[in-house]
Amino acid sequence: MRVVPSLTTPSKRAPRREPPSPKKARAPEIPASNGQVDGAGLSEAEIVRAAREIIAEVGVQGLTMRRLSNDLGVALGATYHHIATKHDLLLLVGRNLYSEVSVFVEGGTWDAKLKSLMMNQSAIIGRYPGMGNFLMTHVDELVPSDLNKTVREILVEVGFSEREMTALMGALFFYVTGMSAGGLAAATAKVFRGRNMLALFEDGLDMLITGARVRMEVDRKAKRRAARP
Repeated sequence: MRVVPSLTTPSKRAPRREPPSPKKARAPEIPASNGQVDGAGLSEAEIVRAAREIIAEVGVQGLTMRRLSNDLGVALGATYHHIATKHDLLLLVGRNLYSEVSVFVEGGTWDAKLKSLMMNQSAIIGRYPGMGNFLMTHVDELVPSDLNKTVREILVEVGFSEREMTALMGALFFYVTGMSAGGLAAATAKVFRGRNMLALFEDGLDMLITGARVRMEVDRKAKRRAARP
């Protein structure tokens, strides 16, 4: 005979499960950095300033990304995050130097302004060994610079033609930058020892600018003659 369970028989309940205990949050792992930070707040101006200080001390050859990182107090990877290569860094330094030169535009005639700019360029670049040579060999990557624009504005205002400006600016660039690159302004070459290099440099600059002035006047006279009926 089959026994039918009573309706009043209590049903078996599933065992009660306790809610899982919350997991403890793990503290983030902080890698050892030897006192260096990740450089998240590093600015381009800070990087260029530090690079200029290193170049002034040990020259372009002594500038390394590791030395720069140490001086900035950041990890090497942080520096590469902002600046991919040393070449890119030197381009930033070059543009920064040209911008500094452009600040020193004095009043007066166009030739006085131009001479003042070139004298300042020589003085500023000369403080950073190796930068003159870098600027000469990478001119295509640096032009137009702030200095280039300033010089063009001066020459356009006085009436130089595009051909005259190109010729004069090329001559000035190679003369001024070449003096810095060759170390002649510092009288390191034996042939210039005992001579006032600053005076010689200034005399050469005067000759270039005077020649440009005479050339411009000759061209203007030729144009006036050609325009006569």
